[in-house]
Amino acid sequence: MALTTNYSSAAVLSADSALNRFAVLWENLNKYMEFRKTLRELSTLNSRELKDLGLTHSSIHSTAYEAVYGK
Repeated sequence: MALTTNYSSAAVLSADSALNRFAVLWENLNKYMEFRKTLRELSTLNSRELKDLGLTHSSIHSTAYEAVYGK
């Protein structure tokens, strides 16, 4: 009986580990999609609108990255 309990515990730990990895993957995918959306929206702005925000065309990528990932 102890062997079955240990095996079941190992299976639960393995399932939890797989779920955690899936959750991390899902979170990373959502962040990437948010980054792409932010990048797309900033790219639609003209020079004057970007200047009003204190941005330039060359800073769009880094600004979008920082907004989503905070780095």
